[in-house]
Amino acid sequence: MVDKRVKRGTIVKQRRGLYSAIFDDETVLESITAYDDDNEESLTRLTSTCLRHDIELAYVVHQLEKVDGDLTNFAKSVARCLKKYIKDGTKVKGEECPECSSALIRAEGCVLCKTCGWTKCS
Repeated sequence: MVDKRVKRGTIVKQRRGLYSAIFDDETVLESITAYDDDNEESLTRLTSTCLRHDIELAYVVHQLEKVDGDLTNFAKSVARCLKKYIKDGTKVKGEECPECSSALIRAEGCVLCKTCGWTKCS
C-alpha cells in the first residue's frame, strides 16, 4: 500500500499485466499486478470503452464518484485522476446544490455552486 502522503507517481509497464511504480521520485514498488480483483479490471475496461466511444468525460466521472467507499476506493481513485481533464465551468448534470438548489459546475477538479459558493471539496 502507498503512504497517503504521496502526491505524485509514475507507473511503468514492465510487460503485460506487470508494472513498477515510482512515487515522489524515490519509493519504488516492483511487480505490481494489473488488478487486485475482477471488479477493478471490469471497471477499467468499461471506463476505457466509454471514453473510446465519445461518452462525455464529465458523465463518466460523475458516475464513478457515485460508488460507495472512501478516497482509496478504486473507482473513486479513477474518478480523481480523470476529473483533472474536465474543463473548468462544465455543468454537472443530474445534480443541484444541496444548499440553494442552483446548478453546479466543475472548477479545478471540484464540484461547486457559483450562486452560494458551496463545494464538495471542503
